[in-house]
Amino acid sequence: MRDEQYAAQDLPSYGAHEQPALVSRTHGQLRKTLLGTVVAALGVASSVAGLVSYPDLDGVFQGRGWAQALVAVSAAMLVLCLWQHLSWRRAIAVWHGERNSDLAAVVAVSWILQLVSYAISVLALVVCAIALIEVGRFATTAVFLVLSLLAVLAAQILAGVQYVRAEGPPGTVQF
Repeated sequence: MRDEQYAAQDLPSYGAHEQPALVSRTHGQLRKTLLGTVVAALGVASSVAGLVSYPDLDGVFQGRGWAQALVAVSAAMLVLCLWQHLSWRRAIAVWHGERNSDLAAVVAVSWILQLVSYAISVLALVVCAIALIEVGRFATTAVFLVLSLLAVLAAQILAGVQYVRAEGPPGTVQF
């Protein structure tokens, strides 16, 4: 048969909507972002534990606002990591042929959020340092705050910077 005699539905969909090579390479990214999201959730739990165990000195919660800020920063990293994970799931659905959509908006937002993750990490470092200075000699609270900081930094490495690329996961060779 000549090319003109083929109908559109007779042509294979490989490369048009379904890209199994990209899907097979993306499972590692999906595991990494899921692990980062779980670590970020543990960071939120640790920062909340630090806030709950914050000492009450003479009825004055001096410095407690910094512990509250660390809870907010940890929660922001959790939301960011969850977004990156769901973005990779959406990309897999598109590359698997389950969804017909353009990834341009997802790629753009994901790239911007990976930049934001750096700012969140620096903010977490500063807020945690000030909170540790304010908490002083109370070890339980300090341990929870440090664990929260470590979780935020680990989540940023595992999921925060793993932005979606239109050409596939890192290391994908384009032809």
